[in-house]
This record gives sequence, C-alpha cells and structure tokens, in this order.
Amino acid sequence: MKRRLIQALGVVGATTIVLGGVFATAASGESAVSMEEMLPTLYTAQSATDHVPAGTNLAELGNIDPKSTRFLASNGVGSFWVARSGSSVCMIVRIIGSGDVAAASCTSASKFYSYGLSLAAGEGPDHPDRSAEAYLVPTGISPAVLAAKAGLKASSSSTNQLLVVDRPRDSVRPGLVSVPRKGGGEFAFVPLRLRGDGTP
Repeated sequence: MKRRLIQALGVVGATTIVLGGVFATAASGESAVSMEEMLPTLYTAQSATDHVPAGTNLAELGNIDPKSTRFLASNGVGSFWVARSGSSVCMIVRIIGSGDVAAASCTSASKFYSYGLSLAAGEGPDHPDRSAEAYLVPTGISPAVLAAKAGLKASSSSTNQLLVVDRPRDSVRPGLVSVPRKGGGEFAFVPLRLRGDGTP
C-alpha cells in the first residue's frame, strides 16, 4: 500500500513506535494516570464497525494490533480510528475513496497525556476536500476549546476526544496553545503547520 503522508506528529519525537511491554501510565504530579482513564474508548469491546477496511496494512503503519482498533469518526473525507502498538497509542486515518492513502501517528502514554496526538494526511492544504487533519486528546481536554484557541474550524464529526478539522488548509497557526487542566498543570496543544508541498 502506498502512503502519501503530510504529517503524523504529536510533538517532535512523538511518532516513535514503542513495541512490547504493558500499556503504560502517565505521570501526573505525584499520581499516575492510566491509559484507560485517558482514552476509555480503547477499553470497550471491539465491534464490527471498529475494524479498519480490508487492505489497510496495520503492520506497515507501525505494527498496530488489529484487535485494538476502535472507530472514532468519519467526516466524509477520512475515517479515523484509535489503536495500540505495543505500549503506544496510535491514531489511524484512511482517506475515503483513495484506497492507497492511509497513515498513522503513534506516541507514548506520557506524551499523549502532555500533548495528545495529531495526524494529517491526503493531498495537502491545496486540496482540503481530499485531506484530513485530526487531533486526539486525553479525557478532560475539550477539542472545542482547543479549536477556538488555535483558530481551527472544527468539523461536526468531532467528538469529546477527537478534534477533526473542517477542510484543513494552510494558515497562520500558533506554535503552542496551553490549556489549564482541572486538576492543575497544563495541556500543551501544538497545531500542525500545513504546507502545499506536504512538509511540516
């Protein structure tokens, strides 16, 4: 399967695939936040709709466990899933109507807690109707607040943990958006910077 990947970044270094081990927790002050608390969808029973389409090579996308995929949303351009690769959490996108365009972004539990996970794929901001951009965040972080602070237009297919950007295009975006957490500390949101040539 060919992949045309624009960006798959949580933060710098967050795309490293960590294989093996127990699904980790993230340190939060003196306590630890489990992945089940941060992303409960991963711990629901897998249904027929949670499977990625046939032909999506999960091994090529980062040794993603096919039993771990859970459907998140679809916006008419792309469909999104969350999954696991060893101790990492991953987001997968498959561009609708383009069988050769699939991408994934993975990160560790601690980086997911701090920064979330971002992914953009497709034909780039010059073709927003054929490109997908999304951000997966831990429980307690509002995608609507992130969109407002970063000047992004949220798609109606966004959920309580997934910000799907409506018609992603190149624009002036802040380098970092900080959002206070209810329990103290801050969540650091880094919007992707899209270019017509598909580079960060």
